[in-house]
Amino acid sequence: MWGGYKISRKMKEDLADVVNLLDKAKDSLITDNNTKHAQIYIKKAIEICEKYIS
Repeated sequence: MWGGYKISRKMKEDLADVVNLLDKAKDSLITDNNTKHAQIYIKKAIEICEKYIS
């Protein structure tokens, strides 16, 4: 039997938000070539991740 981690609903929602933000950053770079918006999305994603790392 495999062990595992139980992930809270809030963490799942936050991880989904991170994925969405990174996807928006990618789209911003590919379609609009807008690095400023991409950096904003990435910064927001990093802020969410830092809540769980520290």
